[in-house]
Amino acid sequence: MELPDDDDNDEEERFEALDIKGSSIRKVHASSIRHWNMFASIQKYPAFQDLSRADVTGRILDNGSLENTNDPPIRKKMAEFANYLFTAKKKSTGKNLMTKVQLQYLSGVKTVLFSEHKALTFTNTCDWYDELYSGLRLRASVAAIARGEAVSKKTVGFSRQTLANCCRFLMHQENEALGYEERCVILILYHAVGRGGEVSTSTWNSAQWEDGREFLSLDWGELKRGQQYIMTFHPDAKGWELDVYHAIAT
Repeated sequence: MELPDDDDNDEEERFEALDIKGSSIRKVHASSIRHWNMFASIQKYPAFQDLSRADVTGRILDNGSLENTNDPPIRKKMAEFANYLFTAKKKSTGKNLMTKVQLQYLSGVKTVLFSEHKALTFTNTCDWYDELYSGLRLRASVAAIARGEAVSKKTVGFSRQTLANCCRFLMHQENEALGYEERCVILILYHAVGRGGEVSTSTWNSAQWEDGREFLSLDWGELKRGQQYIMTFHPDAKGWELDVYHAIAT
């Protein structure tokens, strides 16, 4: 058992709460609250920061639960907010918000509300919100399809031949070592179907060759989800340009 090191410093340390939200999450929450405040000004409701217990949870019982678990006062306001998001237009284009954006704003307001009002999460279930979220997702998706718009942004990949051409180009750079390294990074990402930041978390020390199954494996970390697992790499069947072993060797 590893014991903590003794600290001879008698000064008392003070710690702030651990910030578990990334900057992108905080931006989504800020945008969500901004949209709530625009909605609230139309409906003559309190701004988000002015919502009281009566506005959100109503009466709370002695055990910390809601008097009416599935019908708190905020339920009606959240349903109206969902309809606001469903009909809201972007000022720059005059088009409706994309389905994913509508759901992000609804979820953002819910997350902050439930964080500030713990009674809403007393039972660890929230049927009324789940129903509202599912309803908005369905209606927004159907409306977007009917208007001929995309439900969400989609990324179209490029062909193997294009990737092979990129690899050959990199191998003919004046700085050969850098070109070979960049090609190796790209091919590791291609074979792992990973993100750019993830390849930097995989180290050579974690790599190992599996004799019995004849493949290379290493620890692969997903920064976004905080997970790490074994990623396996195999030869490319069609040529050396996209072969990860050739790239590592060079």
